[in-house]
Amino acid sequence: MKIFGSRYEHEPLPGKKIEGMVLRLSFGIANEGYADLHPWPELGELPLETQLAGLASGEWTTTLQKSLVFANVDAKARRQNRNLLHGLDLPMSYTNKIKIKKDTDLSSIPEGIRLRLDFNGTLTKQEFESWWEALPLTIRESIDVIEDPYTTIEPCLVPASLLYSDWIANPHWAGKVLKPSRDFSGDSRASKVLFTHSLNHPLGQVAAIWEAARFYKKYPYLKQPCGFSIVDSKSFAPFNTLWHRQGPILKPAPGVGFGFDEALRDLKWEKIL
Repeated sequence: MKIFGSRYEHEPLPGKKIEGMVLRLSFGIANEGYADLHPWPELGELPLETQLAGLASGEWTTTLQKSLVFANVDAKARRQNRNLLHGLDLPMSYTNKIKIKKDTDLSSIPEGIRLRLDFNGTLTKQEFESWWEALPLTIRESIDVIEDPYTTIEPCLVPASLLYSDWIANPHWAGKVLKPSRDFSGDSRASKVLFTHSLNHPLGQVAAIWEAARFYKKYPYLKQPCGFSIVDSKSFAPFNTLWHRQGPILKPAPGVGFGFDEALRDLKWEKIL
């Protein structure tokens, strides 16, 4: 097996540049698979160069393992000349997500909008409870999901059904947010499971949607709207023009495997291993 890479850089959040790489695994003539490798050092993941060095040494992080798994899945589908998303019941995308602080003004949110709020663990439990108690009832009733309000492992007065863990594992919260680029999603012990991508390359976004659809097919009682959207980045322009949204559902990109055949052919590659 040979591994090639095509580097990219983008800014998924203001002021935060991320280095990533599209991987191409070559198993021989007409037997190749593609996947995205998009680590977030801010969340404790090793930087791209360290991840790549781990390829040769065998020190594979979970992020790298998932990339290799997706590349193998993609290669198999390409050999079979089929698109991995065709025939799957793809989850709806929940897009009204707000990265929030305790002083964020929610009073201007239009009536009828369902909210998904993410504190990124910035509050104490006491601050979060005070924030909740100060919310008008109309705002409370519009909230579907609150991600990682605080970092301590303890319950609080906010209904557990609204509370989701992304990078903090709190058994007192009902929900779990899974990001297929870094999580293995076989565990269904949470009573609510919501999938999202890592604001990564479109190839990684499609892989996340594929994994979410397969998970909900196995555990249909956990199915709910997810956090998928098309990341608007100039770095991804050749890829983003090849797929689109139909209402709340992102449609498969044309091509086989995870799609994007035209854009993948135009990338410049360097040998990694």
